[in-house]
Amino acid sequence: MRKEITLEAKDYDSMREIIKGIANVHYDNFKIKVCWDSLPDDIRDTGIEHGCDDAMFRNEFDSWVDNNIDKKEVVILDVNKINGNEIIAFLNEKSTYKKDGDNDSNLQDISIESASYKFGSQEVEEGNYDLTFTCSFNNWGTSQSFNRNSIMISPDGTIVARLDEPFEGDESADVLEEEIFEWIKTHEFSDCFEDEFNVLMREVYETLPELSVASIEEMQEVIDKLVKAKTYMK
Repeated sequence: MRKEITLEAKDYDSMREIIKGIANVHYDNFKIKVCWDSLPDDIRDTGIEHGCDDAMFRNEFDSWVDNNIDKKEVVILDVNKINGNEIIAFLNEKSTYKKDGDNDSNLQDISIESASYKFGSQEVEEGNYDLTFTCSFNNWGTSQSFNRNSIMISPDGTIVARLDEPFEGDESADVLEEEIFEWIKTHEFSDCFEDEFNVLMREVYETLPELSVASIEEMQEVIDKLVKAKTYMK
């Protein structure tokens, strides 16, 4: 009978570090547990006896990862040039959801392929780019939206998708990561967003003196410009 242990945070962190270093992929705890369960008994026994952060286990696990996990291409990215508007546009272009099509064509099961994507926010923090977004669906006549979704992109091309229910625990995050990686490694982000942001803010600034007597329509126009300008900020 195989020995069993409850993996601790340091065990997950140790294996995650090795997988990232060897294969250039980010594994969450669920995927690492799958790897752990797949290890030969002798490597598992080493980890159980000495700890997964011990040099002996790390060396054995290093070799196992090298032979069993597909290595991901390394792509060097300037994360400051990434703009989430273009990522969202790419995802919507690939989606089977059609905003202007026959509503009946959007009546389907919830899946990452049938989502409509909406920009949330973006920032560059600690050297990584982060994008938040909303996924919406027409689930057989019932509109549903999930907004706890995010994508983190590192300068070495590592992409980590964290998705809201109903995608937690399935392979949707993997699919999204792979699609964005294949697209982003050849995509050139537009450099016009800073100019567009400045134009919007100038138009809002010029409107402010008249805003107190503006109509509701004019007020909404200013709000819309500020909302759009916000999508250009990091």
